Amino acid sequence: MTQFQTLSPDTHKDACINLTKAITDFTQAQVVRLRVPEVGNAACCFPLFFTKEPQHGHWEISALTSLTPEDNLFIDKSRWRGVYTPLAVRTHPIVLTRADGALALATTAECFSESGQALYDHGEPTVYLRQVEQWLHEDLQGAITTQTFAQTLESLSLIKPVYVQVQRPGAPVQTLDGLYTIDQDALSCLEHNTVAELQQQGYLMAIHSLLMSLFQLNRLIQRHNERAGANEIDKVSLQRR
Repeated sequence: MTQFQTLSPDTHKDACINLTKAITDFTQAQVVRLRVPEVGNAACCFPLFFTKEPQHGHWEISALTSLTPEDNLFIDKSRWRGVYTPLAVRTHPIVLTRADGALALATTAECFSESGQALYDHGEPTVYLRQVEQWLHEDLQGAITTQTFAQTLESLSLIKPVYVQVQRPGAPVQTLDGLYTIDQDALSCLEHNTVAELQQQGYLMAIHSLLMSLFQLNRLIQRHNERAGANEIDKVSLQRR
């Protein structure tokens, strides 16, 4: 089990975070977690899907970063190359935890470095640490919003399981599973009052952003095929499971 250390200006006054390592921790992240408030910006960069958190089965929204398992097309030379950087990437490796009944910042011992981004300056949080704390609180609120959003859509039968088929020349078709998206047929059959309620809740824009993001699968093909030495992809198709 991962052991987190609660950050404090006394214990970690000279500690730094190696941000290059923090980015490279996502090198094999084929999916990156998002929250509903991020969907509008993220949809312009990644194909977005619902996924299920493996431990408890909670709904999550995930950005698909590659068509190859254990790969991330948005990291190159230890830098994030996406137009949008998810909160999960911006805040890593610092997390919110509970200490003495209150929320506190924490990270694991292996994330500390002798050089890099400082956490404290003369006993006060640095601009970096204050910004990360703000993002973490946004992420916490976003997690609550995301659960409510997903549960609402699930209750309306608007989430359907799909899989992505990846075709390469002379190779078997590869299938990416465990993905869910908006059921457009069910969406079009909703009563007017239900659609109005979704609009009032601010969910309708997120729903359409999730659907529009699927066109970014073509961008993943392009990024993959531009990578030197890549086994080129001919076609990607989205199938209902």
